[in-house]
Amino acid sequence: MFAVSSALSYCQPADSILNKPLNKKALSLIFTSEAIIYTGTMISLNEAWYKNYPKSSFHFFDDSKEWLQVDKVAHSFTSYHTANFGYLLFKQAGMEENKAIAISGIQSVFFISSIEIFDGFSKEWGASWYDLSANIAGTGLFTLQQYFWKEQKINLKYSYSNSGLAGYRPSALGNNFPEKLIKDYNAQTFWLSANLKSILNLNKFPTWLNIAIGYGADGMLAGHSNDEIQNLNLLVERKRQYYLSLDIDLTRIKVKNKALSTAFKIINVLKFPFPTIEFSSNKLYFHPVFY
Repeated sequence: MFAVSSALSYCQPADSILNKPLNKKALSLIFTSEAIIYTGTMISLNEAWYKNYPKSSFHFFDDSKEWLQVDKVAHSFTSYHTANFGYLLFKQAGMEENKAIAISGIQSVFFISSIEIFDGFSKEWGASWYDLSANIAGTGLFTLQQYFWKEQKINLKYSYSNSGLAGYRPSALGNNFPEKLIKDYNAQTFWLSANLKSILNLNKFPTWLNIAIGYGADGMLAGHSNDEIQNLNLLVERKRQYYLSLDIDLTRIKVKNKALSTAFKIINVLKFPFPTIEFSSNKLYFHPVFY
């Protein structure tokens, strides 16, 4: 969905998107497509994850200590980009700026938080105030920047590095590569990537160079504690990982080829590989290349 939204939104220069007249047919198509995608996604989620689990009355539960909070950062990341891509689609249809910001933000929180409805009625889990807060935080990062700065000086990005742990619990951490990209929180790092030139007003500085602060974790075989897993003779340390690195904002590289420009803006959700400093377990580590 992100890729399709990006391609549609980025196929024209930013100025032309901002100044386009309202196209009611295009806007109607966007809303209709969103409704179809949303309905299909909810049905698929119910069939794949929730259908075979016992139901209960709607309830909340405290999952704030699960997965060393990497899952919460993932919620913020997804909400941020859902709001971003929704905004760009609305601007492509000529929607007024503040209205596009507001509607894309509301839709982002609604779409991503709908999962909490399934969780809330599931006896196995429960709705989470912390997930909802993370959804709002990610959406807020986009909407506030777009409203006050008219640009995204700070992006949320993602990187993946195989943890080697999914094979011990494939049902929870993923059976294959696509599942691991989503389920294996040990392999995921999320980044706040800030554009130095736009934030610090540096004239003689590369427009595309960012500084990035990352967060991840490792050694997690279960949500709260590895002791939850029975009959698994494996000792691994659960630890938080903090990173400092450089990054590239591909959206700030001007290219004449529209296809390449579109590709840059889609790929920009990923952290660019760079030398990186890691702090974990009270020790500093240097990675010549980290992604």
